[in-house]
Amino acid sequence: AGMNPFDPLSRPGGPKSYLWFDAAAENALKIRFVDSDGILDPVGGLDLTTLSLWAEHPLWGSGEIFWDAAALLTAIDFSTDGTEVTLTYGNMKLTKGLGFGFTASVRDLTGALGWDWHLTPQ
Repeated sequence: AGMNPFDPLSRPGGPKSYLWFDAAAENALKIRFVDSDGILDPVGGLDLTTLSLWAEHPLWGSGEIFWDAAALLTAIDFSTDGTEVTLTYGNMKLTKGLGFGFTASVRDLTGALGWDWHLTPQ
């Protein structure tokens, strides 16, 4: 249902994050952030200071890369109703078998949390 029932900050009406690798674009990373209040709503929209993309690898370590990866963005697409934004990292093409885990997350201005996690393509 897009929420974690064991986390009180994960709410059905709260923000959502979706992360995937676009096979049609050489496994480019894509992230979609969704908030039913509106992405930029000043009361319940996303807290842009909490945008996060975490990369982790068992041998090479882990860390927050959201703002570093911004240089690899090729598209930022807002839905017409302003409730979704999709980030396409077209210059971050990930070869199969790298073994990196990625977590995308964001909070809204009420403190609710949305996140998603995936391994690089195998």
